[in-house]
Amino acid sequence: MNENIRKFIRDDVDVNSITDPIEDTRSESDKMDDLLQKSFISLSDNYPKPPSYLSIRDEFAGDIIPIFTPGNISAITGKAKAKKSFVQTMFTAATSMNGALNSRIIADLPEGKEMVILFDTEQSKYAVYRVTNRVKKLTNGNDENFVAFSLRGMDTDEIIALMNHVVDKFQNIGVIYIDQIADLTRSINDEKEAVKIVKWLEKMSNDYDLHICCVIHQNKGDGYATGWLGSQIMKKAETIISVEKEEQNKDISHVRPERSRGREFEPFSIIIDNEGMPKMIGTQETAQYNTELSI
Repeated sequence: MNENIRKFIRDDVDVNSITDPIEDTRSESDKMDDLLQKSFISLSDNYPKPPSYLSIRDEFAGDIIPIFTPGNISAITGKAKAKKSFVQTMFTAATSMNGALNSRIIADLPEGKEMVILFDTEQSKYAVYRVTNRVKKLTNGNDENFVAFSLRGMDTDEIIALMNHVVDKFQNIGVIYIDQIADLTRSINDEKEAVKIVKWLEKMSNDYDLHICCVIHQNKGDGYATGWLGSQIMKKAETIISVEKEEQNKDISHVRPERSRGREFEPFSIIIDNEGMPKMIGTQETAQYNTELSI
């Protein structure tokens, strides 16, 4: 190691014990030394590849593509009524039962990180209750690690404070879902507030070794997530998942990777059955549904 760097990087310091700079009353120089220590990447150390908390198996090749890893955020985007929340419900079900849903949505949460939290800021308690029932049905009742909260009507500061309290209280959280993330800001078009919220999400996911998946609307005229908040999430997210209705058949929605830091998963489709339950369908099934519709 370069000696000019070595005098600042202290090998005997546990980075987890470093004081939070927000609460630190020491000199600016001491604060910066600790931040330097915390952010330093040693070329002599081996950094293990992070596990995948949620993956998608390709329909034909069978390859398993990670989409949720700890210490990262992701987003599900789409126009209004595109069935974004149904896609989130499927992901929630897979992570809640910590297994495979429809043989293609695969969760693998490690021991001690099995808890899954849904924060719904948009819907009433009854509507969130219906979501939890869908999760229960999709998991065949194997939902003991799933907890949901309805935060509709709460002030943004209250929502953030409650989320901070929950992650402090429950140390075994693996994945957090937030539907809708826009309710965590007073204005999605406030650049400074958007940067602050996304930085907070990044810090929470990193500090607690969990993944945060957000649902956010797309602009009507294009495929971009709405406002400065959407722009920041698009830049910072590990995976951006777009949900779009089928033109010929409004019962079908297409799910595809909008952006990804790694390899992109193969697009797939979902359909809502007669019981209001989402189901993943393959390319051939989608064509069949559309053919039956046209007859």
